[in-house]
Amino acid sequence: MAEINMQYFGDLPAAEELLRRAIELEPTAWRYSALANVIRQMGAPEAALEYNNVAIELEPDEADYYMERAATYWPFLNEPEPALADVNRAIALAPDRADFVAIRGQIFFHLGDLDAAQADFDQALRMDDGLPWAHVDRALLYRERGELDAALADLDRAVALEPGNANTFLERGYTYLWLGEQPLKALSDFNTGLEIDPDNAPLYLARSQVYASYL
Repeated sequence: MAEINMQYFGDLPAAEELLRRAIELEPTAWRYSALANVIRQMGAPEAALEYNNVAIELEPDEADYYMERAATYWPFLNEPEPALADVNRAIALAPDRADFVAIRGQIFFHLGDLDAAQADFDQALRMDDGLPWAHVDRALLYRERGELDAALADLDRAVALEPGNANTFLERGYTYLWLGEQPLKALSDFNTGLEIDPDNAPLYLARSQVYASYL
């Protein structure tokens, strides 16, 4: 649909105008939720929340609309608790959605509940092992716990699933440094990441740290 395409091409003001016109013609829950997404990206999460609420009022049994509101609550409004409540509701409505479970793991991780986060990441990846970002999230949790071998295994899997993600190479490179100080492997990952995304400032910083401290 044109509404989706306008968002994906990055013309947010045009997408907002298009969605508002569409809502005037037919105020569907999908259009309100899409408008909330656009408004949120334009830096107005409080206004976006109002449209999220309308979408849920129109279709209270649609799990995706709770997930959209959760995304407005956190990280945009920095309110993880209501976000968690919305994700729980979405999972109750769509218990087969591995991505919902993994997102709940992200919230638990943010709240510092590592056991709950671990349980959700594990469950999500049992349901669908093909979520590269969930492997990265679990790797970060493993690193937090000092389980570097497990972190590296998840990052290897993430790279295999999505070899074009520069930030995954950033995280794997740092893991190599912490896992027995393997600077050449880290440097290779940082270089690969920069080939993918030459404007990635954290990768330049990471590479400079390798040169300064190890080579």
